[in-house]
Amino acid sequence: MSAAPGLGLFRGAAGDLCRESLRRGGYGSLSAQKASQLVKKGRKLGIISASSSAGSSTESARDQNGGAALFPLSSVQSTLHRLRRAGIIACLRTTSADVALDAARAALDGGLTTVEVTMTTPSAAKIIDCLVREYPSATIGAGTVLSMQEAEVAKQAGAKFLTSPVTMEDMVRAHKDGPVLFIPGTMTPTEVVTAHCLGACAVKLFPVALLGGVQYALALQRTLPHIPLIVSSGISLDMVEPYFSAGVMAVIVSDAVFGKAALETRDYSKIKTLASAAASKCLSRSTET
Repeated sequence: MSAAPGLGLFRGAAGDLCRESLRRGGYGSLSAQKASQLVKKGRKLGIISASSSAGSSTESARDQNGGAALFPLSSVQSTLHRLRRAGIIACLRTTSADVALDAARAALDGGLTTVEVTMTTPSAAKIIDCLVREYPSATIGAGTVLSMQEAEVAKQAGAKFLTSPVTMEDMVRAHKDGPVLFIPGTMTPTEVVTAHCLGACAVKLFPVALLGGVQYALALQRTLPHIPLIVSSGISLDMVEPYFSAGVMAVIVSDAVFGKAALETRDYSKIKTLASAAASKCLSRSTET
């Protein structure tokens, strides 16, 4: 039996747990004792939240046909699963809070499911809070998080994930056990591995276009297949599929959806159209996997 999409997130002992649950058809076909053992093992590994139990109805990994839930995920792994499934993260950076909110709405209305609001955007926390309330099924995060204070503000606003252009040891360690996913920025193989060893579940490769683009990402992903990579900076919509083919977990796009001219003229219909085009790339990817 082939592995279910998304189970590539879990390797080693965690992967053994996934395969055990998959082989047996999920918790439902296990004895109460065995199900309890699997849940305890999952909690110890950090892939199942402490509040979950066998038979929990929380968000779960599913089989390759999108069928029955296999096991409940921790909040961090749930977010990681969502980002992998989404494929594209639309990064919003602007100097106007009003424009930022309406632009984010246009992107989500256009079909994208994941938006990142940079903390350099005026009233970023308020924008995140509004989006979380208005689009409960979307995954809203904060970008350019450079301090613990900014991280706390973003989390209080409801951000499900945080990204940074750099790796700060204290930030990675503070978020290692959740409940909010922190994705540090890296450039070199050494930085990627260091961030992962500190506890990062996924690592951002930034600025990928200046580092060598698709070929650089491909080389790193082949060398370090156990580390989920999210690429960022200078990525056009035409380059999304080549990055997917290189094996990266997700792609962060900015100007490709939130174009400078569209933001300046408040052309939200243009942003919505670009978001729809981006969403179609994700749909194409999901049907191929």
